[in-house]
Amino acid sequence: MPDPESLPDTYNIALVFIYSLVLVIGFIGLGLMIHILKYNMRSVITIAMLNLSLAHLLFLLTVPFRIYYYYTNNWGLGHPLCRAISAMIHVHMYLVFVFYIVILIIRLLGFHSKKDSYEFYR
Repeated sequence: MPDPESLPDTYNIALVFIYSLVLVIGFIGLGLMIHILKYNMRSVITIAMLNLSLAHLLFLLTVPFRIYYYYTNNWGLGHPLCRAISAMIHVHMYLVFVFYIVILIIRLLGFHSKKDSYEFYR
C-alpha cells in the first residue's frame, strides 16, 4: 500500500469513502446473491456461484482494515496482520478467477451437449 502520509488529505478522505461504499454495497450484494442462490442448490452453476460469493466474502473481510489504514494514516496492527490482509486480497483475486473459469467451462459444456442445465440428483 502507498504511504498514506505522502497522500494529500483529500485522497485519504476519498479512499475512506470509496472503501466504505464498497463495504456496504458489497455486503448488500453478497446477501442478495446468497438469497437468490439458496432456492436452487442442485445446479452445478449455483454451487460455483456460491463458492464465488464466499471468495467475495473473503475480500469484504479485508476492507475494514483498509478503511482503518487510510483513516488513521498508519498501520498500527502489526506486520504479520498486514501480510495476512495482503495475502487474503491476492487469494480472493485468484479464487475469483478460477471460479469464473469453472463457470465458463460448465456453461460451454452445457451449450455443446445441448442440455439445459447440469443438476445433482439424490
